[in-house]
Amino acid sequence: MYIGFYNFYKHYNRNRMFRDPSSAIGDDLMYPFVHLGRRLEELGHKVATLDMDDPGRFDAAVFLDHPTPLNRYYRALRRRDNCKLYLVLFENPGNRPDNYWPSNHKPFEKIFTWDTRLGGSGKYVLMKIPIKIPEPHPFDPTEKIKFSVTIASQKYMSHPAELYTERVRAIRWMEQNHPDEFDLYGTLWNRWLFKGRLSRLNLLLFKIYEKFPNLGRSNAFPSWRGTVKSKHQVLRQYRFSFCYENAAFPGYFTEKMFDCWFAGCVPVYLGAPDIAKLAPTSTFIDRRQFASYQELYKYLKGMSQNEYENYLAAIYDWLKSPAIQAYGPEAFTAMILQHVVGQRHGMQPNQSQTTSQTGTSLQ
Repeated sequence: MYIGFYNFYKHYNRNRMFRDPSSAIGDDLMYPFVHLGRRLEELGHKVATLDMDDPGRFDAAVFLDHPTPLNRYYRALRRRDNCKLYLVLFENPGNRPDNYWPSNHKPFEKIFTWDTRLGGSGKYVLMKIPIKIPEPHPFDPTEKIKFSVTIASQKYMSHPAELYTERVRAIRWMEQNHPDEFDLYGTLWNRWLFKGRLSRLNLLLFKIYEKFPNLGRSNAFPSWRGTVKSKHQVLRQYRFSFCYENAAFPGYFTEKMFDCWFAGCVPVYLGAPDIAKLAPTSTFIDRRQFASYQELYKYLKGMSQNEYENYLAAIYDWLKSPAIQAYGPEAFTAMILQHVVGQRHGMQPNQSQTTSQTGTSLQ
């Protein structure tokens, strides 16, 4: 079987998503697709991004977030009767409202989503956003030489569930009240951006800033320390991280808290309202439990070393538990194998699936 993939973020196409696990917004963020590509080839299938071959050659196509109406691969494949289409929804409705328009779902055989509001029946398949899960090692509390940090990009959206504004509120509070105990890392914090309803114009600003690097410079965030090459190497130095999702939707649980856990940094979390169903509450501090940032700071600052190490122990136990594998690349691969390829994970493809086809090898 020859399966094509297409990422809405074009940087990951040209087969890069199957070869390079790195990402500008997270450590090894694309590893689940590297793993998926290898596993499909091991089972005798072929895999490539849609821009690497003639769309007429593919038996199935998987789109990562909904393609634009002008996407030539999507348009070509929709005209074919013998190529099934699948959609994986990663972005939330605030960033990509078109991901959730019912009319956009009609052409797809199956839609894989974290959004529990869509249910898990019919064409909708509930999934966890996949993440590479490394082998856990006991944490060293003596590494925690700094107090608190945020690693994120400066972005904005106009949606009732957005948390970009709350993230900035946390940053501002720490800058104004405890500037020596907080550091900010990430992209675009040194740039001027539109906010609120005008935030959609930022896509245009990003392109302008790429072409003219010196435009839009700003020193509005004095806690900003620059970008990072490795979140892990930065986070491991801090006791706490303000870890806010981009928006608060049920089931929307991304790599952000995992980054903290892997580095042994206790997250202060705000995001999925059903987070208690998604991760052990002993592994993070729930921002919603505090009436103000002053109250939260008092709790963090007054935490005993024994209590802090209890958080680290709970994180370590969670990382080595079988339950966390539901977020791993194996679970994501098994889902694709079952619903796209039509075989259970680990089974060999049948004769019709191993027919020789022209494709792009990942070797």
